[in-house]
This record gives sequence, structure tokens and C-alpha cells, in this order.
Amino acid sequence: NRPPDGIHFIRQSDSFAFLLNYYFFDNSFWAPENFNLLSPEGKAASEFPLLYYLGAVLAKTGLNPRVILRVLHTSVFLIGSQLFFMRLYRTTSHFFISAALTLLTIGSTIIVYYSNNFLPDIAALGFTFTALYYFLKPDKQNSDFLWAFALFGLASLIKITYAIYPLAAAGSFLFSQKSTPGKFKKAGIIAATFIIIGSWWAYVHFYNEAVQNTYFFNRSIPIWKTNLVDIQRTSDLILNYWRNSYYPETTQWLIIASFLVVIFKLKKLSLESRNLLLFSSLGCIAYILLFYMKFADHDYYFMVLVPLIGILFANFTEIILHYK
Repeated sequence: NRPPDGIHFIRQSDSFAFLLNYYFFDNSFWAPENFNLLSPEGKAASEFPLLYYLGAVLAKTGLNPRVILRVLHTSVFLIGSQLFFMRLYRTTSHFFISAALTLLTIGSTIIVYYSNNFLPDIAALGFTFTALYYFLKPDKQNSDFLWAFALFGLASLIKITYAIYPLAAAGSFLFSQKSTPGKFKKAGIIAATFIIIGSWWAYVHFYNEAVQNTYFFNRSIPIWKTNLVDIQRTSDLILNYWRNSYYPETTQWLIIASFLVVIFKLKKLSLESRNLLLFSSLGCIAYILLFYMKFADHDYYFMVLVPLIGILFANFTEIILHYK
């Protein structure tokens, strides 16, 4: 029941303000507003406001808005984590290994902190985990593929940086499958997903431009446009301040060991698994290079990398348990 507080409380307040403006002023879903009056009436758009709008509707029933938004974000994350565990378990048939790797994947101080928070990043992470539940299914049908990309898309609508994973999944599929009639239907699902993602973020751009709002804009700060002093400062903060908040040191070593095993035994993975890991890794490298300076002061930027850790652990178990 606590209001936004702690680290990044201003950004938390902005997220909560979207919900409150829907709640108090009955705004149209497509006309989000904030309490930041840099634009007329606080009109501003950023992340896709599905959970804010749903939270406002639920608040109209008498529920506490602060509790609702926390519960919505936490529920999406917990459901995604549970489904990710189920996918590992159904793949490996080893309960303990699947549970341990799931807990290691989400066992970050940063994830624990933001899992019951107003920031939308944890919901984007939860939707991505749920999407992986469907996409990593060995014998996925068209319905599984549709669910996977619908959820990948929803995560990307909430936080555009999570588009790394539908892009990786699309590359994995398109470069792994022979040309069949079913492939074209799935390619249509992929195309529709990116049209919807692109349409929303284009709408955000034009909506903010129309109301002259520049407060919400996901600006990148590419590492190659940054001076050496700032790069060194950011690197020092990552390595000496944030690193053990990302993961405990034991988990860090396990990630490195898993990475080495996967690299040396890469040919033992299915082609689709190899491609998913490859494209996800390339996407995360690009993300780090584009937003490197943000890592100095924004711990939650790390969460975009967490699904890659989950994919790495899934590949690690595939190698260890299914091949001699």
C-alpha cells in the first residue's frame, strides 16, 4: 500500500500517474495523461498503457490503486516465471534442476526489488518469460507460435527494448525452417507482430509531438558517441557498484560456466536453439552498446538481459541432459 518511493521514485510516480489519470478523469485509452505538466493537461505517452488502464478500471470497484498496480506487475512476473520453470521442467523432466535454474535466472536483487513496484519493466520481463514458454516448446503448433509472438509483442509495446526477443525468435524461426506452407502463416504472425509494435511506438511519437511533450523519450546514448572518461566511470559503477546486485557472484560464475559449455558444445543444440541464442546475444550486445551510459545510474536496464540468461540456461540443460 506504499506510494512510490526508494530508488527511481520519480519514474515510479510517472507510471502510477498514468493509472491515476485514467482513474480520476476517465481518459480514453488512447489519450494517456500524466501529472507532469510539461505539456497541456499533462498529456503524454510512453509504454503501452494496458495495465494502467486495467488498474484504473479495477480501482473503480473500490480497490486501492497503489495495491492494484503493484499486484498487476507482480502477477505478470510470477506467472511468467512459473511458466518458464514449467517449460524447463517439461523439457528436462528434472524438477530440481528446472527449479534451481529458474530461481538462479530471477534471483537478482534488482529483480526482487522491482518485482513489486510501479515500474513497467517487470511486467515486460514477465510477458517475455511467458512468450518463451510457448516459443521454446519443441513441437509448437500454430497456436503456440501465435501466443508466443502476441506476448513478445506485448512486452515490446510496454518496453521497446524487449523487442530484442521477438526479433531473435523471428530470426531463429526464419533461419531454421525449410520453406513449407505452415512457414508462411507463421511469417504472417511475425509480420503482424512487428507492424503492431511499430504502430504503437509511431503513435507515441506523433502523440507526444502533437502535445509538445518531450519528457518521455527512450533516448539511446551510444557508447561510440561518449567520451572515454564517462565510459570509464560507467564501467567502474557496473563492475564495482552494481555487479553483485545484478546477480550473486556464485551465479555469475555459473553463467560463465554455462556459456563456455554451450559455446564448446554448440553443435549439440538444435538449429533453432542455436539461432535463438545467437540472435538474442547479438540483440543484447547492440542494446548494451546503444544504452551503455544508462547502466551507470539505471539498475533496471539490466533486466532486459535476463531472458538471455534464461535462454542460456535452457540451452545448457539441453546439452547436459539430452546428449552424451
